[in-house]
Amino acid sequence: MKSPLVEKQARFAVLLARLILWINAQGWSVTLGEGAVTERRRVKLPQRATETWEREVFAMDAVHMPGSLHYIRLAADLNLFVGGEIVRDGGHPAWQEIGRHWKSLASDAAWGGDFDSVDANHFSIREGGRA
Repeated sequence: MKSPLVEKQARFAVLLARLILWINAQGWSVTLGEGAVTERRRVKLPQRATETWEREVFAMDAVHMPGSLHYIRLAADLNLFVGGEIVRDGGHPAWQEIGRHWKSLASDAAWGGDFDSVDANHFSIREGGRA
């Protein structure tokens, strides 16, 4: 028997696949952004305006907020392209439509466009009160 978390992760993967197929059916395209974040990695951090330096940091400290659902494979970020151009504006009508569709797929689906600090490319399913 699978653990409840593994079952939820599998359901999230199916929902995300359904969303990606739906996005493509609208004539838009996506690429995968951040998905599961589980290990250390090297990142470039700004030191001065013209320089960068590298150091190894724990991903949780560098990329996503503490407790992010990315760490337990219940969240993913997508990169949206409309007419071949990347859409970074979370208020873009395509993001709004995608967010509405995502939330229609499951009662526990959460979209980053609804967050106080808008993160329109973030899709997750709630776990323990977190989105």
